[in-house]
Amino acid sequence: GQEGSDTFGKNDFDPGVVDDPTYHAARGILVRTCADGLLAYQNEKSEMGILLINRNGHPAKDQLWSIGGGIQRKIIGAREALKANAKRETNLDLFDIVYLGSADMAWATRPLETDVGGDGIRDFSLMFYAVGEGDLQFRELDNKPLIVTPEMWEQKQGKLADLHPYVGENLDRAIVLLIDSFYK
Repeated sequence: GQEGSDTFGKNDFDPGVVDDPTYHAARGILVRTCADGLLAYQNEKSEMGILLINRNGHPAKDQLWSIGGGIQRKIIGAREALKANAKRETNLDLFDIVYLGSADMAWATRPLETDVGGDGIRDFSLMFYAVGEGDLQFRELDNKPLIVTPEMWEQKQGKLADLHPYVGENLDRAIVLLIDSFYK
């Protein structure tokens, strides 16, 4: 903003103010902001559903989870962060992004740790619904994708019955948007 002004603009926040080693050391004690997405995508039967992945890494190891993660320090805005995370994790481009909800979560581990029992991390996570388009490809940290159709969600069998509340409650909202967009 202007000198003497109480307002700030996008260019007033220089992500280079703190050097990288200091920033990464501070991340261990700061609340991490995340942008997650429940992505509408077509399964092999040409049915639209919501894409979930089985995380291979902490903090959501072995859980069905949404696409996304931490907002990188040089990205301004949660929607832009979600687009970047989705591209990196799935190779999908996102459209029609809609905010669903948020959660404050305390984890027993940090991202990519191999053992539970460290200092953990705290996330403030923003969940969005978006339509994903492109050739689906996964990084090594994720596997066993599941495209949840409205019928599957209604039945809630297997791992769908045990979703983390953050994912499950937002999946309820995402399924409504999916039905309104693709099933009516």
